Amino acid sequence: MGRIPTIFVSHGSPMMAEHPSENDKETQEFFESLGEDLLAWGVQGVVCISAHWQEKSHAGKPPRVAVTSTRHPELIYDFYGFPDHLYKIKYNGQGNSNLAKKVQKAIQSQNLTCDLDDRRGFDHGAWVPLKLMFPDTNAQNESQVPIVQLSLSSTLDPEFHVAVGKALQPLRDQGILILGSGGAVHNLRELFGPKQQWSSAFIAALTDAMKSHGEVRREAASSLTKLPIFRQAHPTSEHFMPVAVVIGTAHDDENATVIHDVYPKYAPNFALHAYKIGA
Repeated sequence: MGRIPTIFVSHGSPMMAEHPSENDKETQEFFESLGEDLLAWGVQGVVCISAHWQEKSHAGKPPRVAVTSTRHPELIYDFYGFPDHLYKIKYNGQGNSNLAKKVQKAIQSQNLTCDLDDRRGFDHGAWVPLKLMFPDTNAQNESQVPIVQLSLSSTLDPEFHVAVGKALQPLRDQGILILGSGGAVHNLRELFGPKQQWSSAFIAALTDAMKSHGEVRREAASSLTKLPIFRQAHPTSEHFMPVAVVIGTAHDDENATVIHDVYPKYAPNFALHAYKIGA
């Protein structure tokens, strides 16, 4: 089995879950192929960190995250203005309380706060890519591997999220995929173009950061947010923050590769880039 790579993906529009999709066919096929490759690597479970769940801290308490622990997570249709049939899509993700407890223990071992949440389901930042990567086609009509979703902290502090990733790092040697799901660029106001220079400039900076190593890569999770173009690429930072978690899970000497680099024709500034670190 060996060490499982750690991956960040841009989850794209909920329309991605509609199959086949003329506009997103290339990215759909990427997700399907990626899932097949990961199963071949020996993935035994998935921890998905989506941009769409930010856990609030209690008053006067340090930042915290939470992890889903229900056996049958429901889908959360947290998007608006899309065709009605998208709100009827089903995906039977195989929740797993043992995996959730393993995640909680790993995070708590680094003196960080992580709660179990037995009510939370999967938001579209999780289920859209997961439905394509790990279809619910096993003998029980569930996803092929157990899946839990881990929240961000509402602080959206890059250093904290790198620390969360660092805590999760040992799970990669136990067959667990750490999957960050957000957006390499996520500016909905500028979504439909024309293509802007800041979009490709931020992607270049992000790619350079991911391909660096050790402390330089970890520090880049914060330094990227201080670039003048960051707020153009990310007016709010939640879609960037899964990058910080993925960076934290990387070992110092592991190399990163760009595994998907598509700008959809219908949305020239919607960079659907994905990165793999390790393996």
